Amino acid sequence: MGDRAVPGQDEQHHRELFSAKVMAGSRTYCIDVQRAANGAKYLKISESRRRKLGLLGEIPSPQ
Repeated sequence: MGDRAVPGQDEQHHRELFSAKVMAGSRTYCIDVQRAANGAKYLKISESRRRKLGLLGEIPSPQ
């Protein structure tokens, strides 16, 4: 079928100026510097936490 461009994919690539992952214990922080539609730069920080598995391999529900 050939290569098809996904709408917005190329725009997203050009808007992202910098990206890094920082691991800190059981947490991972993703730091992105992006450019908004008006040209301003902004910082986006996301946090991800590793969760321990229970006895049966199930992920416990957050309390």
